Amino acid sequence: MEKMRCIDQMLGVRLDVQPSELNDQLAIAQEQFKSVMKCPKCGTDMVIKTRKNGQGKYLSCLSYPNCKNVVWFSINVEQIDVLDENCLQVRQYHCSTG
Repeated sequence: MEKMRCIDQMLGVRLDVQPSELNDQLAIAQEQFKSVMKCPKCGTDMVIKTRKNGQGKYLSCLSYPNCKNVVWFSINVEQIDVLDENCLQVRQYHCSTG
């Protein structure tokens, strides 16, 4: 956020306009993006975002529009918590029929 404010001030001086105050809600929203995983297509961080209509969440690659990888969650998912923990062991499950 500090870098954004600095750039905004420098542009304001260059363009001879006063920089506008950043919306605090936008700043908080930007800080809430926490990397969930690396994008399997491009290796950039993927973060959880809320759909534009406010109903539902999705996992999006931060390099959009260069990478359009996305995972849409069911609209029934109300909350997603991203933990700081990593799984060190991958479990494999086998399903059999009959």
